[in-house]
Amino acid sequence: MKNRAFVRYTKNGKIVPGSMIVTNGSYPEGPAKWAEITTDLCCDDPGFYTTSKVKGFVRYTKDGNIVPGSLVLGNKPPVRNGSLWRDVSINLCCEPVFNLRTFLGTDTPGYPVGVWNVNDVYLGIADNATEYAALWNSDPDNQLVSTITPISTTSTSFKSTSPTDPGLRALRYYMYRGPANIRLYVGTNDIIKYGSTTLTGAVNGFIVDSDSTRDWNRYLLGSGQRYKTKIPRRNVLAVNCTGYTTSSDLYVFHNEDTEYLGPSFSWGVYYVAGNLPINTKAICLMAAYFNTDYNLITNWQELTSLWSFPMEHAGGGPWRYENAAFFPNLYRPSITQLTFGQMIGTGNLLGVGSFVNQTNYPNVSELMFTINSSLWGMGGNESWFLNMPKVNRYLSCVAGNTTQNTTAVSDLVWNNIATNLTGITPVVGSQAELAVRTTTTVSAASLVSRTYLAAQGWTVTLS
Repeated sequence: MKNRAFVRYTKNGKIVPGSMIVTNGSYPEGPAKWAEITTDLCCDDPGFYTTSKVKGFVRYTKDGNIVPGSLVLGNKPPVRNGSLWRDVSINLCCEPVFNLRTFLGTDTPGYPVGVWNVNDVYLGIADNATEYAALWNSDPDNQLVSTITPISTTSTSFKSTSPTDPGLRALRYYMYRGPANIRLYVGTNDIIKYGSTTLTGAVNGFIVDSDSTRDWNRYLLGSGQRYKTKIPRRNVLAVNCTGYTTSSDLYVFHNEDTEYLGPSFSWGVYYVAGNLPINTKAICLMAAYFNTDYNLITNWQELTSLWSFPMEHAGGGPWRYENAAFFPNLYRPSITQLTFGQMIGTGNLLGVGSFVNQTNYPNVSELMFTINSSLWGMGGNESWFLNMPKVNRYLSCVAGNTTQNTTAVSDLVWNNIATNLTGITPVVGSQAELAVRTTTTVSAASLVSRTYLAAQGWTVTLS
């Protein structure tokens, strides 16, 4: 059947952008003024049309009227006899199609998502398009606006009975389980939900000055007692989740824009899962249990801006990195700063070595790790330093077991560091530090290596 095209006009006679629909039915219903235009869904140049997303163009007269039959589809305006062409947004179907969007107006990348109605009232979680449509269509306020139908189960696009955008709001989320009254670092636009409580970064958040706290500064972006990074200090936004009960589900819904996030160091998490914001630049995931599995975060590969990833132990048991299942499947080329610890048990560094090495992390310039200060040293793990990422800014290792940190072990570690960093010129002001917090000394057996590193521009610290 021959299609008909309609555009909606304002009271001033202007075409409403995005209002044109193509249908084989009659005039669209509604109070707005609709005008029919005849259409040619092709053009003279066979190469002009493409099956990819196209624009619609209509020709105007000198008086500002649409020339009947002038609509064409293409990627650029036609050039014909000097006529004036203007583009209009189009939907080549009988029902308009609209995408899920965040509250910032950006496209929502996928599922699962939190669902909000037209009045920004939270409706629940949808794991796919079918569930989203069911939640949306069941809401009385939404029913006054439109009914939607998913394009497919996985699609974030929906057909709508309304020709205008109904405002399909959906936010992806990540979730924690942790100790009571946990403090979180979040973004301004984040929405935090647990039990019957709803918090937002904008209303409930407060700035944490990293110069005066140990949390973000000490373990991530500043200088502190354990990790003396050279990254400029940053302030972060914190939220106290008062009334949160231990191990219950806590959801952080986001607009994909949050840059720095994670639980405060004083509150490690037992569980973390979901989708992190695509714009994440640094995440500080403190683990309260040794069996917290970071791979329940399902979109590591989307985080192409992630440059700093500290993983820390915050009580309840040490991290056990020799367990391959728990090491995150990061988008590794973007990582320039990596921190991990605390570890315990002979061979942990060798276990880490199968993941943290030059092949997996080719662009790491700062590497920091801690070994439980009283229970473990570096004995038996010296070879790891031969294959570690080739840093050019900073290296810090803290290990404290005097029995395992013998002079011979310390000498071999320094010799292996020098072998690994042969030919590497550090950034001015960088510090290669191996901080062994015991009375262990080095000997002449590593003097050549330490002298070479110093000549390359490194500052060598032995304690």
